[in-house]
Amino acid sequence: AEVLPYTKIRVLDLWQNEIDCAGIIDLSKTVHDTKLEILDLANNKIGDKGVIALCNRVPRSLHTLHLGDNKITLESAHDLSTLFMNAEHLRIVDLGRNRLGAEGALRLSEGLAKSHLEVLDVAENEIGNHGFAAIMKAAHGCRLSSLDIKQNGITDRGLLAVKELFALTALKAINFRNNGITHYGAVVFQELPKTLELLNVRSNPIGNAGLVSIAAGLASSSME
Repeated sequence: AEVLPYTKIRVLDLWQNEIDCAGIIDLSKTVHDTKLEILDLANNKIGDKGVIALCNRVPRSLHTLHLGDNKITLESAHDLSTLFMNAEHLRIVDLGRNRLGAEGALRLSEGLAKSHLEVLDVAENEIGNHGFAAIMKAAHGCRLSSLDIKQNGITDRGLLAVKELFALTALKAINFRNNGITHYGAVVFQELPKTLELLNVRSNPIGNAGLVSIAAGLASSSME
């Protein structure tokens, strides 16, 4: 880690290297002075203390940060939220397969609303309906164009609660895969965001009635 500030490295891939909190704390001591643009730390054992140390030292040049599957919880959500607000070049963040929960998603959304983020992955974080609502509210007022919300326990009630916000976002892609959406919630898809290019509703029991709602949304968007 000590040599990083003296290199021209722009991309550092450390995916699945059994790196723990101590390793990240060591890395964070020098990473701030690098010119890194992409840092992939997914599938390690960083934990909240490692994330907090990293958030306080990320280089200004950082564009993409992968922290998926790292045992991240509510404890470091505030620091991540602050990072969202302060990292002016950060555009892509992967936090999938962690343990943020609804409260963690709520804290993230505070920073998301004031960020320059364009892509956010919070798949498999148990954020539920309340966490989803907070993220959608933040997405309405920021640059976010791609959201992965897969497998988060989102139900019809959660989707219906953000019906108006969903249609007004600038999202180009959203992944609802493996949630609990049926044809009741699928009525939200009758009015899609004007910018939407990818809608993933795979493995949700929407049935034929839900498909009718999606078809209506497709027809409506094609006429605009």
